[in-house]
Amino acid sequence: MSDEQIQRLKSLNESETEVLHFIFRDPKIKVRDISKDLYRGEGGIRTNLTSIFEKLRVPEGEKEKREYIVREYADAYRELFLKVGEESSQSQVPPQQQNTTSSTEEARIDFHPPPPRVNRTTVIISVLAGFLIISICAVFILLGIIRTLNQTGGNKPNLPIQTATDNTISEIPPTLSPTLENTIVFPTKTQLPTNSPPIIPTTIPIALPSPTPKPYYEQGDSAILANGIYISLTPDFLLGGSTCGHSDGQFGVRFVIENTVQEQFMVRFNSGDFHAKDDLGNEYRIIAIGNDGDGFCNEPIGITLDYTQSWGYWRSYIPMVFSGKIPLKAKYIYITADWISGVGPIVFRKSIY
Repeated sequence: MSDEQIQRLKSLNESETEVLHFIFRDPKIKVRDISKDLYRGEGGIRTNLTSIFEKLRVPEGEKEKREYIVREYADAYRELFLKVGEESSQSQVPPQQQNTTSSTEEARIDFHPPPPRVNRTTVIISVLAGFLIISICAVFILLGIIRTLNQTGGNKPNLPIQTATDNTISEIPPTLSPTLENTIVFPTKTQLPTNSPPIIPTTIPIALPSPTPKPYYEQGDSAILANGIYISLTPDFLLGGSTCGHSDGQFGVRFVIENTVQEQFMVRFNSGDFHAKDDLGNEYRIIAIGNDGDGFCNEPIGITLDYTQSWGYWRSYIPMVFSGKIPLKAKYIYITADWISGVGPIVFRKSIY
């Protein structure tokens, strides 16, 4: 164990640390099992694994990279994450049992990393959805009661008029005065116009509100694509490992699309509608685009792309690579999406430093 290994483990972000716990629990665990327990997409888990291998400096030629991490970082992981109570329980294991396993298997069995964190956002959304359904049912029941009361109260019979004189009650049927009888004319079928045009109901068009983009969104700020659908630009540049065989004169960025509603959403755009320009006026052309962390070069440039997101809380990543070297005096990169899912243009500003 070295201080350098501990610092490398501390450099992992929260999502990567959660995936690391699963590796130490079982190096052979499948990506779909991690995705199911963390309520995240398999593409995002693969991205976390790639980032973990890079930050922990796993050799490129290593075939069993997860076993390498468990074997080389066992002491550092124990020092950084393992609880004191668990260390005391390990000291009670008989020596003959400790010597019968390999180093990788011993780390996997003896270590009991903390369980994965429960996705609180999903729990909160589920509770709010339950309250919303109950409220809607209560409103419908209340409207039904009001409608029933109005129907029974509005159909009262024509009761006779009662007058009281000398302790006697006489019933007088309701009648009209002679004047009213001579002036009120009730229409008959022969009095209705026969050649009148039919009445066609008309509807008044209602203009639905559409999202109004700001002049530009800072890195990390979310722009609205639809109700509960957001897009943002991550603050970090992508590593130079996936550059589609181009020279070093390019840079990579990544967009995040979040779905927070209980329905599917289709993300639609043309990859040729994305442009990059720095604050000095230099323009950069898009040369590669990927899908949900699966790498670049898998989608041609200049065609319409459709990505369907599942319902509930879901997050998708769209990485992009632009050609050209950024000058030293440039401070910001402006990336413009001319049109994406009916909204645009949207401008994102990314800090270079």
